Amino acid sequence: MPSMNTKKINYYVMPGLMRDKTFKTHDAVTLVCDRLGITHRELVSPSRSRKLAQARNICYALIREHSFTTLVETGQYFKRDHTTVIHGLNMHNNDMKLLDGYAERYESIKFELNTITSNKKNTNYVK
Repeated sequence: MPSMNTKKINYYVMPGLMRDKTFKTHDAVTLVCDRLGITHRELVSPSRSRKLAQARNICYALIREHSFTTLVETGQYFKRDHTTVIHGLNMHNNDMKLLDGYAERYESIKFELNTITSNKKNTNYVK
């Protein structure tokens, strides 16, 4: 039987990835709430409505892409388990491919967030 590679993969730090040290989870959450017309209270509520779930998924993706925040920390911010965040990221990837308008909405919010964070200086380049 061939041996399996048991080396652990570090999903948090990938070569060539740029993440901003000054990025704040609250920046992304506030922007998503403003653009999608929901309140912070609704976003962290236990509601599972499609609109709120998609807003959370957008937040998860932005936080994952722009910060060093772990899945556990992200889950704690939204009063959810880290496995819920993983599921949300998977649903985000599916919605990006399948839902009309979802990708455009996400890219628009992402562009605006990049514009906001690019004005901050302490960018960390991971080698």
